[in-house]
Amino acid sequence: MPKQAGGTVRIKSVEIADEPRGEPELELEFLGSTAGVNRVGRPVEVSALVRNLGGRTAENTVAALRVPTGVRLLPGGRQAERISPWLPQTMTWQIEASQPGPATVELQLQTVGAPLAKCGATIEFTSAPPLSATDYIPPPQPVQANVDLGVFYFPGWSSPSRWRPILDFPKRKPVLGWYDESNPECADWQIKWAVEHGVTFFMVDWYWVRGQRHLEHWLHEAYANARFRSQLKWCVMWANHNPPKTHSLEDWRNVTQYWIDHYFKTPEYYRIDGRPAVFIWAPRNIRNDLGGGEQAAELYALSQQMARDAGLPGIYFAAMSSHESAAACEQLKTEGYEAFTSYHGFELAERRTGSKYFGFDKVVETAGEVWQQADERASGLEYIPIVDTGWASEPWHRSEARVISGRTPELFGRLCRQAAEYAAREGKEIVAVGPWNEWGEGSYIEPYAEYGFGDLNQMREAFCAPGDWPPNVIPSDVGRGPYDFPPQPATTRWTFDKDGDLEGWTHNSVARVRVSDGLLQGESAGSGPILQAPSVMIEADRLRTLVVRMRSDADDRPQLFWGTTMAGQSEANSARFAVTGDGQLREYVVDLGGVRSWRGVITSLRFDPVNKPGVQFAIDSIEVR
Repeated sequence: MPKQAGGTVRIKSVEIADEPRGEPELELEFLGSTAGVNRVGRPVEVSALVRNLGGRTAENTVAALRVPTGVRLLPGGRQAERISPWLPQTMTWQIEASQPGPATVELQLQTVGAPLAKCGATIEFTSAPPLSATDYIPPPQPVQANVDLGVFYFPGWSSPSRWRPILDFPKRKPVLGWYDESNPECADWQIKWAVEHGVTFFMVDWYWVRGQRHLEHWLHEAYANARFRSQLKWCVMWANHNPPKTHSLEDWRNVTQYWIDHYFKTPEYYRIDGRPAVFIWAPRNIRNDLGGGEQAAELYALSQQMARDAGLPGIYFAAMSSHESAAACEQLKTEGYEAFTSYHGFELAERRTGSKYFGFDKVVETAGEVWQQADERASGLEYIPIVDTGWASEPWHRSEARVISGRTPELFGRLCRQAAEYAAREGKEIVAVGPWNEWGEGSYIEPYAEYGFGDLNQMREAFCAPGDWPPNVIPSDVGRGPYDFPPQPATTRWTFDKDGDLEGWTHNSVARVRVSDGLLQGESAGSGPILQAPSVMIEADRLRTLVVRMRSDADDRPQLFWGTTMAGQSEANSARFAVTGDGQLREYVVDLGGVRSWRGVITSLRFDPVNKPGVQFAIDSIEVR
């Protein structure tokens, strides 16, 4: 059925079968530039995302891109001859225009047994600003907004495997490319673009579980070494999605001391009312772990005293809880919070439409009510209004995704203008803006393929006084870039041969995990140690066997979980096998083809090597073949 209200559909027939049926049927889901900003006289990548809606794999597919007069088709690119019903394929070409203006390209796709598929796209080419190649990025020219604009920042792009789920969504490609987020030069471009469009500070998603930190590469490697970091403030948004019982008095003392020692006294740290600001994702988690609000309040009081003892005027705590009731807001105030906001504000629009599929226009229509209702139940807290940057989480959640469609720079601009007017009317000094770069959740305004600087331009127009704004400069304008990670060959075999190299695997609930002596070694710290594989794309009808070479010091039944383009990891999408706990390396072979749910395209793998606490294990290799 249509995902949008008012849509129509005609059903010719319905058949229930255990596999897709019918001939190939190719659909061009996207055709266009992935550069975001297309300069005259420079190569521009044109990308096509092709899906096969039929029941049989399209073999020997022929793709032809036609370009108009004044545009050259350059050698190179990548075409796909085989297109499975389970796995979309991206094809690319390079083109170059000799003059500014719109250029319409047309793609034709032909495969045996399927009708000819056609699609056209218009690409706007612009002249580059009069700049010469430089030895670094041109310094930012900050533009002052009429409020402090704080934008959430998700530091999730630390490796090629993190980008892999986004590659099938080419219109999301950042202008920086599939970049290495730990690169200080990339951070300097982000700083330049942010401050030139009125942004005051980033609220950086920050992770701490009993002293274990992760996803801090942007903050500690890129931003910390960026030349322009003094021009953009930042603060902690503690994303405490922590397991139960991991907040404690001692842990709270440690995390506060870490903030004081490493962040609060730096000149770049953002302050409210003269005090370093800390945003907390889940106050409820802290309250629950400590046994109630009174106990939680003692922790916040402890932080305030520690800050004062360190020569600071205290800490300004803000909760990510704008959808709470008035009583809950009163509870937050009692515990020690002074303000609240949220990561998103689309919940009212979702309730009104009664669906997880709705348009961004509904977010714009309901935003004023969201802000007003939050202010009415604030109970003495300061409410910081939130400006949504969208949501469409198909790369992370596939068929389970919430999808807000139809977000355009013009609609985003309307939302920004509403927020600017609301802030002026209500005396708000800070406005929060949804994520800068949550490419997987579909919340982003950092310059990207579909609209380039469109969102940032609209935000600047809404919050900044008119003036002689600086031009939007991209890396190629000054001979910089590209910043993409080197292409990584797809793999379904991991051998852990290099000391310290987890080969893209991540872990939790595993104590002292390490790679040494050609083995991934660890000890289970809970009942379900988890090893999460880097992103994969496995056609299940081609690779049907799991081979694990490992040892364990206890008899057990390890478990492999998988997610597909249709369903996430679950007990139904898993297979177990028995291991012998004699401490000897043994090879275990598992027939995945015999598991009914091993079908379609496998997009994620999780391996639980043991299911008991206190078990030592070592893995020599994991392979799907």
